[in-house]
Amino acid sequence: MVIKLGLIANRHPLPVSEYLMEADATERYGYHQGLYDEIIRRTARYAGVDVRLYATGLTIAAIAAVKGLEAAGCTVVVMNYDRESDSYIEISL
Repeated sequence: MVIKLGLIANRHPLPVSEYLMEADATERYGYHQGLYDEIIRRTARYAGVDVRLYATGLTIAAIAAVKGLEAAGCTVVVMNYDRESDSYIEISL
């Protein structure tokens, strides 16, 4: 099973089936350690799943998601937006 996962809802329109965090995540957890810790906690529910993670510009969220998903035994492919082609490029980790 492959899940297309966005980091935070409503930051950017993404071709995903679900988001790791709600739109108000930065208001609830801040932009730093609190957000990082909550993302790490939430990634455990994806244990063993193949994940296509659609990255956005919030670096700490992307780092936490990759680290947490890998710790949960997920295969992670980061989908990075390519402005020139207006599409997403797979980045295998």
